Amino acid sequence: MEEREQHLEVIGSRDLRLAYETLEWAGLSSGYRLRYTTPPVPSVDYFDDQGDWRFSFIPNPRHLLFYVRHPALHADPNLKSDAAALFVLKENNAGEGQIYVRSARDARALAGWFFH
Repeated sequence: MEEREQHLEVIGSRDLRLAYETLEWAGLSSGYRLRYTTPPVPSVDYFDDQGDWRFSFIPNPRHLLFYVRHPALHADPNLKSDAAALFVLKENNAGEGQIYVRSARDARALAGWFFH
């Protein structure tokens, strides 16, 4: 079974599957290369044309956990504070930004802001 199919099996609702597809499409249409990983930590990782790991998200049954990775934060020092003004942004132990995407509406808002 492909990684993407494994991700979609984890997701608990049709709305969250649409959120997954929205974030995929937004990344691809913005020129990012996507990499799909499987357990122990299944994720969709976004790489820019220099090969820098900019964003990722982890599928879960009730949400997608979207990460703003260090290379994106270093490229734009205001990115974290700008994102925190629009979304509930938490910080992981590594200092990266985390945003919980709980619906297709959340994904559209996030995609419209990050991948404009």
